[in-house]
Parts: sequence; structure tokens; C-alpha cells
Amino acid sequence: MCTSFAAYFQNPIYAANIDHPDKERKFKITKVKENGRIIFHCQNRENNRFVDTACMNNLGMFSNYQVLIPNNNAQISKPKSNKLAVGNLYTLSQMYMGTISELLNRIGKNTVYYNDLFEFRLHNMFADKKGQAVILETNENGNAISYIHDKHIVMTNFPVCEFEGKPYSDVYGEGSDRYKIAHDEIIKNKNNLGVKQAFCILEKARYKHEYCPTVCSMVFDPINLYVYIALFGVFEKIWGVSLIEDTLETFSGFDKNYKFKIGSKGILASELEKYIV
Repeated sequence: MCTSFAAYFQNPIYAANIDHPDKERKFKITKVKENGRIIFHCQNRENNRFVDTACMNNLGMFSNYQVLIPNNNAQISKPKSNKLAVGNLYTLSQMYMGTISELLNRIGKNTVYYNDLFEFRLHNMFADKKGQAVILETNENGNAISYIHDKHIVMTNFPVCEFEGKPYSDVYGEGSDRYKIAHDEIIKNKNNLGVKQAFCILEKARYKHEYCPTVCSMVFDPINLYVYIALFGVFEKIWGVSLIEDTLETFSGFDKNYKFKIGSKGILASELEKYIV
């Protein structure tokens, strides 16, 4: 299911809960030779392969995918012309972009489509470190882009575009409870919204579902290029990933310190589980 947000009250911060029936995931860092881009990837295991669910590059650009419900494909048929596959847009955002303006320019007059790449209907959040963030969805009219308001933006699983201009307290649909919790807690903590407070928000907004629980929670620092990770709902033990050093290490709550090189092969969540239990 998943919940994500971006906030800009002090330093920019992004956060995401990954809710998934398979608790395995991969964390890896890739480097683009042609331009020196460094990309952190969090990947879910889908049909025996790992696919991106949330990424941040060394320009501070954040991109993610979340399930969108109702999960039907009626309004996302592939356009006949001026089309742009969301997979291509997602990859371009991480390999070459650092701002939402670049993302919107790339979309331009193209219609984004999802159905050739994914089994489920999805939507995306994109955010940059300069204070701009959008949610990208599609409907029968083509692209539906929702923009940041009041220095923060939240996405769960209902179509955000259907409530554009309405108070967040009026939304309904799948994940609307988590959406309201996140908004309430962001506003409550806006004068002191750092990593600790972001994890508190994620913990309160976690998905308490037997089949599809919150299995990974992440807070992204686009200024220092650092990602903080809590696994399997254990918010007392936090891992830290440095994009620059290409490492994953214990950050807080552990009895001993551990540090691993990540690289393009990555590290599996299951490999870290023994340090948490």
C-alpha cells in the first residue's frame, strides 16, 4: 500500500513507508558513468525480480511508486501519440534530473502511461530539495498532476487528483486514514520536523495489516545525501545509508556498530534481519 510525504519547513525531508506482503527488499547504489550521478534504490521483490519502489539521487531528486486504488486500467490505456512510459520518466528523473521543473519539462505535452510496465495501477511522487514536489497520476483526461501546498505533500493509495483544492480532512478512499494522520502529524511537528519526527510520523501512519504490513520505513535527507531505514516495523533500530560513501551502517539503537559496502549488487533486508531481532 505505502505512505510517503515530502516537507520543507526547515531542511527538506522525504519519508516513505513501504507496505508489502513480501518482507524481502534490496537496497543498492548505482553510479552513472556519463554524468557521475549516484542513485540510492529501494527495491521490492515482484515475481522473483527486484524493481524500484523508491529512489533518491545525489542531486536530491526523489522518485517513488505506490499502488493506486481503485485498481482498474480503464483510464490508463496507452495513448496513440505523444506518449511517455512512466518507467522511462522514472529512470530519467534519477539519472539526469535534480528539479521538478526538469521533470515537468520532460513530460511537456506527452501523456504518461503505466499499463505496459506494471501489473497494478500506480501513481508516483517526485520531489526535489528546492521545495517543489508533485504527485503524478493518470485519468480519462490524461495526466493528472497534483502540486505541493503549504510546504508539504502526502500520498497514500487513493487518487489525490480527485480531491484537488479540498481540505485534506475531506478525502476518502484507500489509505485516507493514513493520509490524514500524516498531514496532522506534519503540521503538528512543522517547527521541528527532522529525522526523529519523520520516523514518528511514519510509525503512526504505518499499515497494520496482516497480509500487507509496513515492512520498511525510510527518511531521506537530500542535503546530506543520507537515507535512514527502519526494517520490519522496528523503529527503535535505525540503519543509515550514505550515497557518497556507498555504505550502509548502524545509526541508532544497536548494541554494536556494523558497516557494509552496498554497491550495485546491493544488500538484502533479510541479511540485516539478524542484527535487529
